[in-house]
Amino acid sequence: MRAVAIDAVGRDVSAGAALARARLRCRPFALVCLLCLMLAAAAGIIERAVAPAGAADRTIIAITRLVLPLTCFAITRIGLGPNSLRDATWPAARYGARRRHVALGSVSMIALASMLLAIASSTLGLLFAYRGASSDLVTTGWIVALSAGSYTALLAFATSFGRNGGGRWFALIGDLALGSGAGGFAVVWPRSHTRNLIGDGSVLALTQAQSSALMLGMFTLLLALCFARSGD
Repeated sequence: MRAVAIDAVGRDVSAGAALARARLRCRPFALVCLLCLMLAAAAGIIERAVAPAGAADRTIIAITRLVLPLTCFAITRIGLGPNSLRDATWPAARYGARRRHVALGSVSMIALASMLLAIASSTLGLLFAYRGASSDLVTTGWIVALSAGSYTALLAFATSFGRNGGGRWFALIGDLALGSGAGGFAVVWPRSHTRNLIGDGSVLALTQAQSSALMLGMFTLLLALCFARSGD
């Protein structure tokens, strides 16, 4: 019986991932990817032209401050559709799949897409800023991947609130407004820990290791909350 239950969960999660993948296989997603990569490349070129010294750091700051959260917002909106998190699971749930398992698969697939695009854009930006490869590519890659995953999980969870998932707008604005601070209100937003990891300011005097752990915990917790908020 336990094996049957595990197989059923796996099928439902896979159905959710396939649902998100099908939604992302569209022109708007391709345009979001193209725009993100173009903005990252432009940041690297501009910062290199302004002053080669420190161009890479300024490029990553520019990408993570605005390009990354807005890209994650757009991808989450496309991957879940215009409705709430619960309603986004209906195409699979109507055939008997459990909504919470479908939601887990969908959000995980959207997070993976956001993380891969974040790595690609940061790599492209740094290549233009450095005019060549650098050891910073790997370090920056995992930072932006962790940040993108946290943003996606936050926005997906926020989509479970409000009419037609309108809570995602409050999450985005809250991160932009409060995540830029250094006090207690900032610690719950991905922006504050991303800033700490790239050297753009700390929050509550946390170390980079602590911010990494908190952001990983944030991602895990938000995935669990998406699981709980999506229904039966």
